[in-house]
Amino acid sequence: MRIADGRHFAADVVVSNADVAATYKDLIAPEWRRRWTDHRIGRMRYSMSSFLLYLGLDRRWPKLRHHTILIGDRYRGLVGDIFGGRFTEDFSIYLHAPTLTDPSMAPHPGWESVYLLVPVPHLGCADVDWERDGDAFRDRIVRYLEEDFGLEGFAASIRVEHRFTPLDFERELGAYLGTGWQMEPTLFQSAYFRPHNRSEDVKGLYIAGAGTHPGAGLPGTLLSAEITAGLVLRAAEGAGRGAVEPAGQPAAD
Repeated sequence: MRIADGRHFAADVVVSNADVAATYKDLIAPEWRRRWTDHRIGRMRYSMSSFLLYLGLDRRWPKLRHHTILIGDRYRGLVGDIFGGRFTEDFSIYLHAPTLTDPSMAPHPGWESVYLLVPVPHLGCADVDWERDGDAFRDRIVRYLEEDFGLEGFAASIRVEHRFTPLDFERELGAYLGTGWQMEPTLFQSAYFRPHNRSEDVKGLYIAGAGTHPGAGLPGTLLSAEITAGLVLRAAEGAGRGAVEPAGQPAAD
């Protein structure tokens, strides 16, 4: 294995818990990939992304709950637009206020810590420039919470704000197309049909995470880690019998 600064590390087994599409496309040269080619990766359907706001507020509102889901007037149409690659003016929001369960999540009594998740299209199918349009989208969300949902004084209460857009999913987390959940769980992209935990292309390479078998979400990702760990242990047990091939060898037919 060679890392970005040119150093080499010898290993019988390499485990990647990075985005599976990015692992194959960006970390393994095309000549080593007969199954997960760039063409195949590009033809897969990918999940939506998210626009996230992390806010520190200097007051509280009685109507907030630990979990709140605010569904727009045309939820079914909105979901269709998101997965169809259309960026629209309306939205739905998941609002998480952990301070209602654990007040220590805010630095002062009476303050609030809030996390907002708004589903949006991924970078491969939306005509939106997040560096250009992010401020306006953020302002629409804040205005909706204050004027439509009824959190009077919400905008003025914001003392800390951090934003995470599909661009950040791509840049900071290495998520292919800035997706939030990697490959879309369609019938032929679910369970066994997802990329396998033991690479079909590179011997000695194992992959764990939302993009692999059995699927995305916290339970699926934890199961993926358990499956991958089991495969690695079985390979290690057979190492004395010559069962493990060095990493970086092309897969057998």
